[in-house]
Amino acid sequence: MKKVLGVMTMLAIAPLAAADSLATDPIGKVSHELHGAGATPLSGSLIFQHGTETGSRYNPQASAPLPGGYTSANTIAFTNCVFAGSYTSATIDALTFGIRQIGGAPAVDLRVYLGQMDTNGDLIGASVQDLGLVSVAAAAASATTLVSVSAGGATVAMTDLVGSGNPGFSGFFVGLRFEGANATSNLNGWRITNAPAVGAAFNYFAAYDPTVPIVDNWAFSSPTPSYFYLDVEGTLVPAPGAVALLGLAGLAGSRRRRG
Repeated sequence: MKKVLGVMTMLAIAPLAAADSLATDPIGKVSHELHGAGATPLSGSLIFQHGTETGSRYNPQASAPLPGGYTSANTIAFTNCVFAGSYTSATIDALTFGIRQIGGAPAVDLRVYLGQMDTNGDLIGASVQDLGLVSVAAAAASATTLVSVSAGGATVAMTDLVGSGNPGFSGFFVGLRFEGANATSNLNGWRITNAPAVGAAFNYFAAYDPTVPIVDNWAFSSPTPSYFYLDVEGTLVPAPGAVALLGLAGLAGSRRRRG
């Protein structure tokens, strides 16, 4: 279901001292090794949190098309969010994106997406939800602009990542596409970060061109990491078996206390 996202807050934080660069050279080889803190609360706001910022940003619309038929205008970049545990779905309340703007960056629109992850850790193109459009104002000085939006309780299905060699973990994808008259300006880009501080992630991103359609996982050339600035507030719904295990663990703890 399409909806227009409501912008909750927009603020800027001090730029990094290191020089910024536009990441434009992704490579096809990816690894299913997970990085970041796997444990996460089931609900109660923050279930996924970005890692430390790097000196790089990425804007598919300002970059050369990926090989194989992708078009810059239509490509959506999806960052992956992975959690320790088996879950059937997630309800998303709010998303916060870090958009790196270099001094003089023009205003730009961002279209936000949500997508399902299959058992191999790949984006399922047919599952992609268009959550709507938000706008980012022009920036006179270089800064990372935080764009927090309400996702309105959008839901995304989740499944166990057995095919990726990571059983007992589940995940989903969140995507961005730069749109509008200034979409191709390389002064705007999705901020690249290191491994997440809450939740976990694979060191790659999914690229999806819905007009072809093409979907694949990509990573930036080393040493640039392939995570993006994203915070997710919401609720994870455990699989029935996981709920039963949680209940048994609580019962065992209760018996130990009584003993």
